[in-house]
Amino acid sequence: MIAALAMLAVTLAPAPALADLADPSAQSAEQQIRAQRQAFNGAIAKGDLAAITAVLGENAQIVTGRNSVVFSGRAAQIGMW
Repeated sequence: MIAALAMLAVTLAPAPALADLADPSAQSAEQQIRAQRQAFNGAIAKGDLAAITAVLGENAQIVTGRNSVVFSGRAAQIGMW
């Protein structure tokens, strides 16, 4: 259930500058998103609030799957977890 919630809508930490994305030696945007997502899901699975906090952006948003409750902001999400 928690993993399903995490998959619905999560705003992750800020992406790198566009200049960094243009650098072929830098990770692709897709790779960065996948890495952040993996870190977030791992943190949820472990119940590691510090790691969840590190991955979430300040303005993170999540919409729950059952009743569409919206949790806005990092603090609200940390309270939810």
